[in-house]
Amino acid sequence: QVGIGSILYSGFILVGAILLLVNFVIGRAGLKERAYIFPVLFLLAGLLSSIVHYQYDFFSNIKLLCCMAIQFSCFYMLKPKWSGKDPREIANILLQLFFVLWTIAVIVSLGEFIVGYSCQLDDSYGALSGRRLGFIDQRLFGVFGDVNYAAIGSNIVLIGSIFFFLRNRGKKSRQCYYCLCALFNWTYIVLSGSRTAFLALLVSAFIISFFLIWKQIVLKRKQKALQFFAPILLSVVLVGLIYGAYVATEKVSSYVPVAYERLVESDSGAKGDNDRKVNLKRSDVYNSDNISNNRFEIWKDCISVWKTTPIVGATPRGFLHYAQDKFGPNLYIVQVDYESVHNGYISVLAFSGIIGAIVSLAWIAFLFTTVLRYLLKKENMTDCNYNQVVFAFSGILIGLVSSMTLTTMFYSILATDAVFWLLCGLTLYLTKKENNPEPLQMKV
Repeated sequence: QVGIGSILYSGFILVGAILLLVNFVIGRAGLKERAYIFPVLFLLAGLLSSIVHYQYDFFSNIKLLCCMAIQFSCFYMLKPKWSGKDPREIANILLQLFFVLWTIAVIVSLGEFIVGYSCQLDDSYGALSGRRLGFIDQRLFGVFGDVNYAAIGSNIVLIGSIFFFLRNRGKKSRQCYYCLCALFNWTYIVLSGSRTAFLALLVSAFIISFFLIWKQIVLKRKQKALQFFAPILLSVVLVGLIYGAYVATEKVSSYVPVAYERLVESDSGAKGDNDRKVNLKRSDVYNSDNISNNRFEIWKDCISVWKTTPIVGATPRGFLHYAQDKFGPNLYIVQVDYESVHNGYISVLAFSGIIGAIVSLAWIAFLFTTVLRYLLKKENMTDCNYNQVVFAFSGILIGLVSSMTLTTMFYSILATDAVFWLLCGLTLYLTKKENNPEPLQMKV
């Protein structure tokens, strides 16, 4: 049953997408920048799939594409001289807002961990039934809808906080703020138990360390062998230190709720029991042979469905209905009625076929070649925004790595996805030296 709220929400989405399209086409922004054509082509691939399979949730597919178009605007708006403002300033404001709101949610979630709050919503909550809150199943879900996506968001805040901490040298109050943001979000990443988020963090840390160290060695004109091997070796050491810090944080955090309990109830039976601690070892990982949490089964089914319509895919919102019509109710993804593919790349292939896959791969290749060409040139290492490109690119890598086990970037409309596209636009803007005559004064 469709309510008035759903109708109004759909209307707002449609109007927003139309306004964006008019601005994009009439302003001919897509003709001026090559990068803008990739999101447009991807939306057209999704539209083609929706038209070919119009009988499968057509209007839901169109609504999702409109939402994605609005989300892509975070990337599009960072064109030169947009609204007469420096795009770096626009990106800075949006990122700072994201950091504040996300860190507040993280602090509340950490508070739930400390007091031992846990809850799983029952059937009376309708579509929200089954959602876990607080600390449950050896993982800190907190106030977030999904613990894995929440940890990805904390990754972005952590990396961004480190960058702004270094950028604001000599400004103690700002550095203190970013230090606290980094500490809170690091702790949440550990308590989330998200393997994907931790892997993405290690990759981004390696990239940051490699390019910043490589930059210093190249500018000091060290030997060629040292230029290559030293950054790799030191970056590997850093990754090892981060892993050690992860284990140490996990061990220390396991005693915090008990310490809080003893502080509040000093006369409880827990007093003096030094061996009591919270179990942070996920039972679905350490006590199970199903290391992928059924992802392999989901991926296998998605590939089977894709093979029946390889060119245009089976649409994002009508995918399960299409799968049921083609394979019946015995397919695993149909049985569990699970819409998430848990892989951003397979989801593109399954939802929009080879056409969508080619566009998305071309986009990733374009992004990598543009950024790496900038980072590897010696003359760019003295650019005032070189370090920011490194950190922004590492944030993009968080999204790319997490897409291996989560549905992110494409066909996903979460806050972290919007930040991903914002970082893409910012990074491509910064790689054009003519756009950056002088450093931007960052503000909190």
